[in-house]
Amino acid sequence: MNNNIQQTLTSEDLFAREHRIDTFACRQLAEWALAHFGDRTEPYAYKRIVISLANSGADLAVDKIHTDLVSLGYNYRSEAVMRMYERFRRDAEHVVDTPSDLAA
Repeated sequence: MNNNIQQTLTSEDLFAREHRIDTFACRQLAEWALAHFGDRTEPYAYKRIVISLANSGADLAVDKIHTDLVSLGYNYRSEAVMRMYERFRRDAEHVVDTPSDLAA
């Protein structure tokens, strides 16, 4: 986000923006994890759990996903899962900051 836009946003707008970015990134991270799980879990419920944890902090959601992957035998380090979150977060920043075209 450029400084001109940031200066025009209120603190509430900035908070809402960060929440949208965290939620989007955690949702994408949950999708990535679900690709590993196959039919072992219900996708909608898992995404809701991850997004709920993201409301308390993205680090909780990342830790939950890392723990679940390790319990299924995947040898991901916690840093690798955090890097995936950071990648999805960068994507989310682009999506949130791109003005949407509201066609009638």
